[in-house]
Amino acid sequence: AWSWFAGMNGNSYVTHCILQQLYRLPLLTGVPLPTDLRDLARKGMNYLHQEAMMRYAERHSKALHNRQMSASQEDLNYLYLLAISGEKPSTKQQKVVDECLKLWEEARAATSLAQKARLAVVLFAYGRNSSAAEVVQSIKEYLTLIPGRGASFAMKEAYMWGMGNISLHVACMEALQWAGGEEALIEQMK
Repeated sequence: AWSWFAGMNGNSYVTHCILQQLYRLPLLTGVPLPTDLRDLARKGMNYLHQEAMMRYAERHSKALHNRQMSASQEDLNYLYLLAISGEKPSTKQQKVVDECLKLWEEARAATSLAQKARLAVVLFAYGRNSSAAEVVQSIKEYLTLIPGRGASFAMKEAYMWGMGNISLHVACMEALQWAGGEEALIEQMK
């Protein structure tokens, strides 16, 4: 796990950010990660697997006390990394993945635009194409098309901490790319 500063404990947010960049590099360049970076990524994912297992146990502890279970942003980030890395979870981890998928799929209508973009990628990666298509349709409903200027989102904020307008725009383009058949719209968004 990576931490904010040397000597500090590992942090799931920092680890996620670094792994996202490591896993996206091969997708952008077509060149696989070197062995040393793959090993680092594997160690980071092992940390995130453990964190996901702890959240799973915590959710079930709350369920025993009649509290509603819900997936967290960290769970969505975890699912996203699994989706773009192609990594297959162990049998034990698969229970966590299945539950997170179910909770996020059920909550898809009440998500922010940034979450919708991530969720669409995750749902497509796990073969939940019908739900993913609904999410993509919702993303498209936020777009404004201005002739000669292209497609963009008419908003001042991204509705998710750390997700600026450009990051949000790119995340939505990625979701449309996973959907397929949206090349013309993606070009408008560029």
